[in-house]
Amino acid sequence: MATTKPIRNALRAVFYPHVISLGFEVDTRMQPELVVFRRFAADALHVFNIQWDKYHRPKFVINFSAAPLDGVEHCGRFIEPNDISPVHCGTYLRLVRRQGKLTYSWFQQRRPVLYQLLSLRRNYEPEEIAAQVVERFGELEDWWATRIIGPHVQTF
Repeated sequence: MATTKPIRNALRAVFYPHVISLGFEVDTRMQPELVVFRRFAADALHVFNIQWDKYHRPKFVINFSAAPLDGVEHCGRFIEPNDISPVHCGTYLRLVRRQGKLTYSWFQQRRPVLYQLLSLRRNYEPEEIAAQVVERFGELEDWWATRIIGPHVQTF
């Protein structure tokens, strides 16, 4: 069974500094299952999280949304802005490695079968996964700015 530690370390080294430079704050209170990031923009709270596979396989997805700056009402309870996660925002979206509804579409260590055959490598290096996330993160920024859904974004 593969461990998530190398991917987590690569994300901390590559992806976290990238989003922190964009004004996001990291909230690790829900680790190891979730890491939440929040940014207070002029008109909304931009929020996303990294959701890890519940069976501790080396795969994850990024859930994201926007919320009012003063907090949200969720299931009859008021959620303060510093506690908001994408699930509290009603509708949220997902940034994925590729389109699909199952966890196969999530960012993960294992390459798709065709890529395994072509590259003769079963797994991505953790740094490659982190680079994929950084590369596709612009689709979140586009959605927050224009509400345009990119090719690696899924709606729920």
